Amino acid sequence: MLENPGVYRIGIEGIYYGRQVLDDDPYAGQSKPYLYAMAIAVRQLGPLEVVANFENLLNVRQTDYQSLVRPFPTVGGRWTTDVWGPLEGFMANVAVRYRWHNVK
Repeated sequence: MLENPGVYRIGIEGIYYGRQVLDDDPYAGQSKPYLYAMAIAVRQLGPLEVVANFENLLNVRQTDYQSLVRPFPTVGGRWTTDVWGPLEGFMANVAVRYRWHNVK
């Protein structure tokens, strides 16, 4: 995190997920390892604070490696594999907050 108090904050975070053993998966016995990276930027403009949040910067998706739909149902009738990685890709959102009283 890099910060200039009252002006801005910028931060990054990363989480490494190693191989995971997959139970009853018709496509693979282990998942692929991946890095999940995130970032945030906050800018103070008087009583306004603007926040930009970014997730899955590397756009990692489980469906890039294998299908979620099984070629045949399980004994219980389930047609999908277990989820071991992100299903949604890159995400971004922006928020604006107004402070009635500037807190110092």
